[in-house]
Amino acid sequence: MLLREEDVKSIHYKFKHLESYFEDNFSRKNYFLAACNHIDDLTDLEFINDTCPFGGIIGINNSRLDCIFRRFKIFRLHAILHDACGYMNDIYSVGPGYSYVIPCKFSSCFVGHVSGLAFCTYLKLFKNKTFDLLEC
Repeated sequence: MLLREEDVKSIHYKFKHLESYFEDNFSRKNYFLAACNHIDDLTDLEFINDTCPFGGIIGINNSRLDCIFRRFKIFRLHAILHDACGYMNDIYSVGPGYSYVIPCKFSSCFVGHVSGLAFCTYLKLFKNKTFDLLEC
């Protein structure tokens, strides 16, 4: 299951629903949870929320990269999708893994970053109604 524009819209609508359940989270964390829920709607979001505190943050864990790149929505969106797809594949063996846009025989972080950032840039440039809908 590779992610497409329709999936990003679905994630946004799930995010709107989850906001009231996880009021203390920042929006990117709730988008991360919504993306995890999109990949597998039977997962325990309370468990994911507790065990993955930095989901949706740019960089590894609480990285300083977030301070540098968080001003760019393309990077914020990519971090959400990359983290959710990678987490769900690593922990539950579902979803596309870090390479969430193009098929990859293994869950490659590098391929995921290059293709994922290209996908998010595509949404910004050519699917701006979808891109502008996002509140991350």
